[in-house]
Amino acid sequence: MKKILVTILVIAVIAAGLVFTSHRMGFNPAENISNKDEALTSIEEVAAYIMSQSDTGEVEVYVSGISDEELMYINYYLDTTMVSSKSVTSYTEVSGVTKLVFEIEKSDSGYVYDYLVNGKSIPTDRSTSTELLRIVQSVLSGYITDDMSDYEKELAIHDYIIDHCSYGHASDGSEYTAYGALVNGQAVCSGYAAAMELLMSCCGVENTFVIGNATSQSTNESENHAWNQVYIDGEWYNVDATWDDPVGGYEVVSHRYFNISDELLEETHTWEQSDYHECDSMTANYYMRNGAYFSDNQALENYITCGVQQSVAAGESTVDIECAVTDSVSIDSDSLQFVFELTGVERVSYNLGEGTDYKILYIRING
Repeated sequence: MKKILVTILVIAVIAAGLVFTSHRMGFNPAENISNKDEALTSIEEVAAYIMSQSDTGEVEVYVSGISDEELMYINYYLDTTMVSSKSVTSYTEVSGVTKLVFEIEKSDSGYVYDYLVNGKSIPTDRSTSTELLRIVQSVLSGYITDDMSDYEKELAIHDYIIDHCSYGHASDGSEYTAYGALVNGQAVCSGYAAAMELLMSCCGVENTFVIGNATSQSTNESENHAWNQVYIDGEWYNVDATWDDPVGGYEVVSHRYFNISDELLEETHTWEQSDYHECDSMTANYYMRNGAYFSDNQALENYITCGVQQSVAAGESTVDIECAVTDSVSIDSDSLQFVFELTGVERVSYNLGEGTDYKILYIRING
């Protein structure tokens, strides 16, 4: 049966580096009823379908109830370490089902990974891939050594990304990619997660790119979010580099979301847990691993005292202390008064992050 085609509206939009074109058309409903029955109903399902297809070329999918605005930000939902969408053409049918045609290309990260891990050459016309390769090689040679454990590699990569990247948007859509995070030094959460995934994968640390939602720390509203899961010493953990990057206040790297369990992450994040690994361990948690998790004030006092004494002996004028405390630890000006009795201390400021039984204490001590 021949399709009856009537073009009513054509819109071309450039959003986040993606060319989006919308066509409203009339189709014969009887001819397309099977497509309607199989239509995907969420942008997350669309992204998962794209990821299951070839890494290049056109991908067709039928959807229902997904807005044009969501489609313009499809790269946010894709694991851009592997692929990204250059364009999407939307054909809206009379039946309410929309046919989407995505133009998918292998990402810069994909070329870099294949070069470093699989020995495949990068095409000569992929200058951005070559540029990303240069940064990745620099990070791996400058911060990663063969004798490091997977935990130590993960920590070095986590801290490097936070030190060299700021949260923000770009006009070319690169903020969603590892290129944005590592080359431009500016990315949103999916860019942070893509950079984590690329660097850890290239140095042999097993990990997964996770897409979900998180409650904004500033607006208290749920927003789309991306982070990673990492496999350390036989256990899976959640790690969120974006939320460990400080904004204002103490401009030091945080480890609040470094290797935490699902139970802790659920306080602020939501995701389809059945689609990912179960994370029920805290053994490789940053604070647990480094002896910086306290349930009584005396143990905390001993830890702070030792840190200050070591810094004074090393001639350091500023001491930054980061640790986790439970509800049983009292943190206020009176409980921290002992710090002023230590040699060389002139000023103390502190910040106690919110949480249930897992509060993060940051203390800056100036001599």
